[in-house]
Amino acid sequence: HRASGLTEILARELRARGRQVEIELLHVHLPRVLKTPSNGPENGAALPLAAAIDQEGAA
Repeated sequence: HRASGLTEILARELRARGRQVEIELLHVHLPRVLKTPSNGPENGAALPLAAAIDQEGAA
């Protein structure tokens, strides 16, 4: 979360210089990873959520 920390520091500095600053926090969610069921791929690798859903639909 370095970017949000840098944004806060920049906002503080701009406010100290008389600027009006408003920060809008936007959260980015990383893709979830699901483990495959025991009857999944032999290597037991985790699949991204979309791939796991695709496999469910194909079954």
